[in-house]
Amino acid sequence: AVNYTVNLFVMIALVILFYMDWKLLDKHGKASFSKWWILFSPVYIAKRCKAVGQGKMLLLVWLGVWIVYGIGNFAFNGSKAMLERTACEVVTDIYHKQLRQYSQQCENVTLTESEGKQHYGFAQLSDGTTKDITVKEQLDGKIVVYIE
Repeated sequence: AVNYTVNLFVMIALVILFYMDWKLLDKHGKASFSKWWILFSPVYIAKRCKAVGQGKMLLLVWLGVWIVYGIGNFAFNGSKAMLERTACEVVTDIYHKQLRQYSQQCENVTLTESEGKQHYGFAQLSDGTTKDITVKEQLDGKIVVYIE
């Protein structure tokens, strides 16, 4: 949820900045394109470069930034999802092997907060209850899950 909020904030901020930029271009008679292009950032950047007589370097830099941002975002979300799936499997193992509650299993884990290699969240169980959990990542790549 935090990641989606940050992405939404970044997108809104960019639209506002592009609109302010378009207004400045319009004030100086350089906005020869519709302001609606601000909703499609690569097209807006390309049209802006053409309107002010710049080369395509700004567009290439912009696309490079978005590619790096996308890769980072994908890597973060992918690793978090994998950690949540693994934690869910461990929660099921704890219920089966340690607590001997064989009918109980984890349906889903949601990690809501992280402090370095320690993560906090909750596990949704097959009986409809939720349990707070702590997930600690160890140096060897394994995880330890605490059910509270």
